[in-house]
Amino acid sequence: MFLGDGKVKGLLQVVFQLHANPPWRDPTRFFSALRKVVPFDCITAFMTVDACTHKILPSPLTICDNTDEAPSVIRDYNDYFFQLKSPILARIMSREFCDFHLPNTVYANLPKNKAREFETDFWHKHKVQFAYSRYIKTPAGWMSTCVSRRAGASDFSEEEIRCLDLLSPHFELIVAQANASGPCLFLDRDGEVVCADFHAGGGAALPARLCRLIAGRMKLQGADPLQPLHMTVTENGHSYYFNVFPVGTGRCPLFKVIWTDVEKAPPIPLSVLHLFAHQHRLSPRERDMLVCVVEGKQAKEMATKLGLAIDTVKEYLGSLYRKVGVDGRGPLMVHLLSAAGLNRP
Repeated sequence: MFLGDGKVKGLLQVVFQLHANPPWRDPTRFFSALRKVVPFDCITAFMTVDACTHKILPSPLTICDNTDEAPSVIRDYNDYFFQLKSPILARIMSREFCDFHLPNTVYANLPKNKAREFETDFWHKHKVQFAYSRYIKTPAGWMSTCVSRRAGASDFSEEEIRCLDLLSPHFELIVAQANASGPCLFLDRDGEVVCADFHAGGGAALPARLCRLIAGRMKLQGADPLQPLHMTVTENGHSYYFNVFPVGTGRCPLFKVIWTDVEKAPPIPLSVLHLFAHQHRLSPRERDMLVCVVEGKQAKEMATKLGLAIDTVKEYLGSLYRKVGVDGRGPLMVHLLSAAGLNRP
């Protein structure tokens, strides 16, 4: 849908601020910037959602603008009301949709009596009239960000909901980066290296051809700051997975580039693989595929090792990628490395 110039300008300011200074470092500033785009009364951001019970749990990244009420809301929800919302979250985690709107989602997915109980006994008790939540999949599991309005306010408009949806991939990126410290470069629009973040390991060399390729992709996409760029590239036998996003505007915009050299990735502990497989509900064969990917085996080698046809191997790989929510082995390794904490300082 069309967004007005004012909304676009406000969104860009939130995006740039997200990547320059993550919300948990300066929550007040983040709340102020977001409230100019989508007015709200309360917000709780980056809450972990337990994949099995669907309870909500604070994480080291969790922020809220009402620290007095937040504990009682979490306690009430986890004591009983998570059971009512569980069918909705199960659909969200199966990727049927990634948002929750009060009251629409409640009445569309629950029997009328349970929907009314959930709305009146929980939301109204905490003085919430309307709420909109976005759920993101991160290496550490599912997280939610919920904005709400009190009684007497108007519902979130389609434009406001669209703005929150556009911010969702940026939330996903900054959460992933909070658990990783891969090499980092700052490029200009032409792909020239402006500086490297050596504290984050940016001293590692990146082939000049890859910098030019990234610049070409940025130009192809129009360097749209509302659409982060993800790409996997192979160079001299090494696979690189890149995240590119803007950190500056004006006549000389800058783009921050974080990458993982997949081929040089450290081994993944077996305990991490077991936990990862459990979290994503992988079948035995999909777990075999996961181990083979970590070992660096190609499809033909996997087929030989497991006694399967190559087409069968490809089918299992495809189902593995779908369950994890990635499009190839590069992004899969990035998820695994983050889950293992091997990218942390």
